[in-house]
Amino acid sequence: MKRNSFLKKFCFLVLVLLVCNSLQTQKSDSITLKLLDSVTLLPVIDVYVFDAKNNIVSLSNEQGVIKLAENTSRYWITSHVAYVEDTIFAQDLPLNGEVNLAPSNNAISTISVTAKRRRTSGSIATLDESDIKSVPALFGEADPLRAALRIAGVESGGEANSRLHIRGGLPGENLTLLDGVPIYNETHVGPLFSVFNADVLKSFTVHKIAAPLEKGSGISALLDATTKLPSFTERDKKLSIGPINTGFYMNGPWRKSERTAVAIGLRAAPLSLISLFSKNNLKNGILPELADVNLSLRHQLPSGAEIIARAFWTHDALVSAQEGIAAADWGTTQFRERFTVGWNNQGHSLNYVHPLKNSWSLNTLLHGARFNYFWNEFSEERDEFTFFFPTANFNVSGGINDFGIRLWSERISTGGRLVFGLNAKQLTSTPATVEDAETPFPVLSDIRRSQRLNLFVSWDRKLGNRTRLSLGGQLNNYWSDGYAAYLPTGYLSLENKMTNELTTKLTVERIAQFEHALPSFGGAWQLNTWLLASEVAPASAANKAELSVNYSLGSFIEVSQAAYYREAYDLVRTTSEDFIQLLDDDTPNVTDCCVAGGRGTNYGLETSLTYRRSTLEIGLNYTIARSRHTFERINGGRPFSPRFDRRHSVNFWLSKSLRNDGWRINTQFIYQSGIAYTAPVAQIPDPSGEVIIPIYDGINNARFPAVHRLDLGVDRNWIGRNGHRNTVSFGVYNLLNQANASYFQFQRVRGLDREGKFPIAQPARQAQVEGVFGIYPYVSFRKEFAKR
Repeated sequence: MKRNSFLKKFCFLVLVLLVCNSLQTQKSDSITLKLLDSVTLLPVIDVYVFDAKNNIVSLSNEQGVIKLAENTSRYWITSHVAYVEDTIFAQDLPLNGEVNLAPSNNAISTISVTAKRRRTSGSIATLDESDIKSVPALFGEADPLRAALRIAGVESGGEANSRLHIRGGLPGENLTLLDGVPIYNETHVGPLFSVFNADVLKSFTVHKIAAPLEKGSGISALLDATTKLPSFTERDKKLSIGPINTGFYMNGPWRKSERTAVAIGLRAAPLSLISLFSKNNLKNGILPELADVNLSLRHQLPSGAEIIARAFWTHDALVSAQEGIAAADWGTTQFRERFTVGWNNQGHSLNYVHPLKNSWSLNTLLHGARFNYFWNEFSEERDEFTFFFPTANFNVSGGINDFGIRLWSERISTGGRLVFGLNAKQLTSTPATVEDAETPFPVLSDIRRSQRLNLFVSWDRKLGNRTRLSLGGQLNNYWSDGYAAYLPTGYLSLENKMTNELTTKLTVERIAQFEHALPSFGGAWQLNTWLLASEVAPASAANKAELSVNYSLGSFIEVSQAAYYREAYDLVRTTSEDFIQLLDDDTPNVTDCCVAGGRGTNYGLETSLTYRRSTLEIGLNYTIARSRHTFERINGGRPFSPRFDRRHSVNFWLSKSLRNDGWRINTQFIYQSGIAYTAPVAQIPDPSGEVIIPIYDGINNARFPAVHRLDLGVDRNWIGRNGHRNTVSFGVYNLLNQANASYFQFQRVRGLDREGKFPIAQPARQAQVEGVFGIYPYVSFRKEFAKR
C-alpha cells in the first residue's frame, strides 16, 4: 500500500508542476493554415510543420488545421511520406489560407492517413474510419478488428472470434491500447466484434514489429486505437442504427469556447434495456447486455499547451434461465437453472502536451485501467413434498487493475526525431477466485501485485537523401513478490530508398512481456485470465526480424512484401483448454495448472497488392506461414503446431464508388487454412471391457477443413435537408452460405473385424461439422449531421 500511495502522489506532483509551469508562459499571435491534398482536396492530418526561425514544430489536427506564429518569415512543412516536403512563406498567405500538399510516390515504414488515402508497409498498417466502414460487416457493425483482416499477416481466431492473431502469435501476446490506455479484453458479445466504436475512432494501427517505445508492445504486436480529438472549430454529430447496436457521437466546442471541446460516443444494444428491467424475473430465455461509452475533454492553455482527459467504459453480460419438470427415480422433480456471465473494461487518462523551445515537446500521460469478469451457475430442485434445495452453485470472478504514468520528451527537427522518457506502472491481478457458500479461495497464482519501470530512448534520422536509420533501446525493470527481472530490449531498423519506386527495409527487435494471458474460457464468451510474471512463470521474451520491400508498378499499383521470423521464449500455456477444469482443488497454482518455459517459432512471407485509381480500389493479400511450439511437459517435448497455425491466408477485396459517391459497393473474399486439433489414432478397451479408451499419438495432429467466406455490402449515400448526410448500408454476410467448421463431434463408426486383436483400429475421422453463421443479410442506417 505504501508503494502504491507513493506512486500516485508522485504522478500527481509531476502533473501539477508541469501545468503551473505552462501557465507562466504567454501566447503569441497566430495565423491559421489548412493543409489539403492537392489531388483530392481533402484535409491532411498529422503534418509536421517546422518553424525554421523559432525552431518550433507543430502538428496539424484532424481537420488539417494548424496555427502558426505570425512573426515568422517562413515555415518548412514536412508531411508523412505520402507528401513532398515543401517550404511555405507565411507573408504570402492570407489569414486562414489553404496550402496544397503534393502526393509523393515513396513508401517507407510509416503510414500516411488522410480522409481517404492510406499507405501500408510490412511492419505497420493503419486503418482510418472510412477503411473500417468500407468492410462488409457482421450484423452491420463496423469493426476495426474484422477490417484488420485486410492486413497481410493478420488473421482471426475463427468465424465466431474476431480476436487477432498477428504473424502466428496469440491474442494475449498483443498489447491493445485505446488512446494509450491498456485494454485487457477487446471484444463484445463473446468475441464477435470489438469494443471499438468506429464513429469514435480516428485510426487503428497494427505495429507488427518495432512499435514506438513510448507506447510499448506485446511479444507479438501492438494494436493502437486512437479516438478523434475534440474539435475547437466544428461541431460533428452522428447517429447510427443497426441490427445489434444503436449509437450516437458528438464532437465540438464546449458551448462557444475557443479553448475547450468535448467528444461523446455512446453505443448500446436496445435489448440491454430489456435485460436491465427483466433479468431478475427471467424464468425461461436468454437476455444479453452490451454497451460502451467514450468521453473526451480537451482544453488549450494560454501557453499553447493542451490537457486532454479521456474515459471509456464497456459492459457485457449474458443471463440464461430455464425451469421445468423432469423425471426422477421417485417420480417427478421441478428444477430451476440460472447462468450469468459478464465482464467490464474501464479506463481513464489525463494527457498533458507542452510544446517547449527549440522544437522540443513534453508529454505526460496518467492512466488507469481495470478489467473484471464474473461467472455464475446456480441450480435448484424440489419434489412435490419439499421446498427448493440447491443442487449446484458455482461462482468464479477475477480481473486486473493497471495504474501508471508515462513521461516522455520529443524533439523533431531537420535532423530527425528523438524521443526519451520513462513508463512506470503498478498492476494488481486476481487471476481467478472461486466462491462457495462458506469461503472464497484464490487459485492459479499467489502473485497479486507487480511494479514496472521502463526507461527508453529512440532516434530516427535520415542519412542522406535515400537512407533512414531508426533505433531504440529500453531497460525493463520488473518486481513482484519473490521475483525480479531486468531485461534490456530494443530495435534497429535500416531503410533504403533504392529508386523512386523501390524501398527496402530491414528491422530486428528484442521485446519482452510481463503478463501472461491464459486461454479464454466460457465457450464463445471470451474471458481472459491474466497471470503476472513470477519465478515459476517468468517474463516472456521474443527475438524478431523482418525484411520488407515496397515498390510501385506504374501510377496505380503498390506492392508490399515482407519476410519475418520470430523466436519466443518462456511461453506459458494451460494444461487444459477447459478453464473450469483448472479451478479444481487438484490444480490450485501455476505449477499444476500451467506449463511454463515454452519456446515458439513463427516465420512466413507476406505479399500485399493494392490497385487504386479514381473511385476504384482493389486489394489482395496472401500470407504463407508456419508456427511451431515446444514445451517440455507437452507432446513428450517434441515440437508441435499450435492450434492457430494457419499455413495459407488470402484476402481479396474490391471497393467501387458510383455516381459521385452516391453509391458504394464493397466486397471481400477470405480464405484461411483450417486450425489444428488433436484426434485419436486408435482405441483400446479398459480392463473391464466396457469402456473404449482413445489413444493419441501427438498434439494437434489433424486439421479442420479450410474456411472461406464471401461478403457483399452496398452503401447508399445522399445529402438530405439542412445538409445532413445519410447512409443506408445493406449487404450479405457469408453470401455463399458456407458452413465453416467451428467444432468437430466424432461419430461412432463400426470398425473392421480384427478377430479380437488390439488396439482396435480407429475408424476414418468422420465428424459432424457445424458452422456458426450461414448466410446473414443485414441493413443499418447512419446519419451525419452537417458540421456547424
